[in-house]
Amino acid sequence: MERELASKLILGTAQFGLKYGINNQNGKPKEADSHEVMGEAHKLGIRSLDTADVYGDAQEIIARYPHPKDVFKILSKVSIDQDKNLQNSIKKP
Repeated sequence: MERELASKLILGTAQFGLKYGINNQNGKPKEADSHEVMGEAHKLGIRSLDTADVYGDAQEIIARYPHPKDVFKILSKVSIDQDKNLQNSIKKP
């Protein structure tokens, strides 16, 4: 894969934290396997990860990857409860 093209791709991480996908027969991967996927994606030139607070523990798995902020741009969606505002939703509980 050309690096220029790969740099435009974003790796989705829903399956890192959930049994996700219509054809997923194996369930949620082990953390080491998720980290391996991240490493391979980085080798191919992918520099962005898509995640969300509703993806199970995907954000924690990403955070435990060695230096995730140094090698990936992390794009995270936030769900907002009707009882909370955005500022309270992005604070750690």
